[in-house]
Amino acid sequence: MDEKTLSENEEVTKNESITENDRPIVQEKQPNKKKKTIVVIVSVLLFVLLSVFVSIFTNPVRKTEILINAIGVVSLDSETKIKKAEEAYNKLSDEDKEKLTNEDILDKCRTSYKKITAAYNAINNLGSISLDSESEVVKARSSFADCSDEEKKQVTNLAVLEDAEKRLSELKVQEVMTAIENLGEINLESGSRIQNVRKLYEELLPNEKELVTNISVLEQAETKFNGLQIKEVEKAIKDIGKVTLKKEKVIEKAEDLYNGLSFEQQKSVSNAKTLTKARTTYAKLVRKENKNRAKEAFKKMKSEYDKVEEITWYFPKTFPDYIDIRSYVLPYIAIDDEGRIRMRLRYNYTGDDWIFWEEAIIKIDDEKYYENAGNSGTVRDNDTEVWEYYDVVATETEIEMLEKIVESKETIVRFDGDNHHYDLTISSSDKKAIKEILEAYKYATYLD
Repeated sequence: MDEKTLSENEEVTKNESITENDRPIVQEKQPNKKKKTIVVIVSVLLFVLLSVFVSIFTNPVRKTEILINAIGVVSLDSETKIKKAEEAYNKLSDEDKEKLTNEDILDKCRTSYKKITAAYNAINNLGSISLDSESEVVKARSSFADCSDEEKKQVTNLAVLEDAEKRLSELKVQEVMTAIENLGEINLESGSRIQNVRKLYEELLPNEKELVTNISVLEQAETKFNGLQIKEVEKAIKDIGKVTLKKEKVIEKAEDLYNGLSFEQQKSVSNAKTLTKARTTYAKLVRKENKNRAKEAFKKMKSEYDKVEEITWYFPKTFPDYIDIRSYVLPYIAIDDEGRIRMRLRYNYTGDDWIFWEEAIIKIDDEKYYENAGNSGTVRDNDTEVWEYYDVVATETEIEMLEKIVESKETIVRFDGDNHHYDLTISSSDKKAIKEILEAYKYATYLD
């Protein structure tokens, strides 16, 4: 046995000789005071947090404010959060609503959500794009434009709108090009077609116009049509020939065609001065003719001059010299020394007895007119006969009535009083007198 082995055996023997009582006593560790303190603090914090949590969710105002703040950035997915916040808000009393600190945020969120969804839905509903889709595309773009920059970021289908606009633009360009191709042979009947094509072209955006490759065809058509119009006007002017009173319609036709030209076209009409001269010559002829007609018309009148009033009175020759000779309804003309012209109309009843008429009923065939003189408007007197008359400046309505009397088969004038009336049938000679006065009144401005 070697020395190492012997040494190990001796050590074992020593260890085995130690009894239980010879082992050292180990004491148990006591609880740490710091740990107790931590437990207490954590418990208190949890209690406080729980109290705050309970306080928050039992306080409707605070709960509503939290729900509003929870909405965050408004997007297409914000509907549920906004509804919850709105429901909480609607449950608040008016007093609690006044306590809210972020009510304006809720309103802004709802408004923003509406704008985002309106733009999204307008785009989403576009469908297949055709030329008839323009109003829908414009509406969708308008809805998107109404959004703020932040709201536009939430419209996730903007690319659909951009594709639709691009497609619509292509269709509009193609429509114009096709319309130009279909102009056909240009003649004087091509005006409306050319104008419609030009209108379509002008409605394009500048970048769209650049894509119309056959615009020169339209321009050539316009040039040719303008030339045809100018030639048409020149021919119409040439057709006037010698100006007479019978050339009114011919002159008017040439004038209408000339006035229908653009300013640039008018400058190219080679005989435009001939048209101006024709109108001037015709106006002189008309004035001369009207002067002659006025002269002839007033020859048929009898006249009286009032030196005090400085008025010349013109009466038809059938107009009675005295008021009590007969009943009548006749017009007459007054022209003062300053050239002012008036037509007056007298309703006169003459008879054996008074009727005290206040209204004249004029029955012209199947049509009726009424003249309300009133009691104070009627002049009454008597001699061997009684007379009651009403004299008034003739209105446009009364002049129209006189024209109808002239053309009537039968006109009866009833002088209507409270208890009595008198019926006067307008004679053919009085109709002729009325016609002569109307003719004289028409040309009175030409009277020397």
